[in-house]
Amino acid sequence: MTATGDTPYGGVWLSRYEYYSSGRGDTFTGAHHVVLVQHENRLTGQSLPGGSANPDSPLALDLTVDRNVVTGTWTSRLRPAATTRGLATTVPCNSSSSRRGVG
Repeated sequence: MTATGDTPYGGVWLSRYEYYSSGRGDTFTGAHHVVLVQHENRLTGQSLPGGSANPDSPLALDLTVDRNVVTGTWTSRLRPAATTRGLATTVPCNSSSSRRGVG
């Protein structure tokens, strides 16, 4: 359980996102299957090997849970010489058949 007594969020999740590439002049969609580990209200995550359409772009997450809102930072390596970083806020959706973050 989390520090606030809410649902635990640890497990395997699908992280989906959209981004605009100014160099390519278009919007793209990315996705990673991520393993999240929860300790109290902290979540850390790593993408699974082969768990994304671009296996050379691993994703790492460092998140904090506050009831049903999760915030934090992410890092992704686009290629050996380039790394992207950002902030994330999401409201996780739970269902009986799947767990995914929406944000």
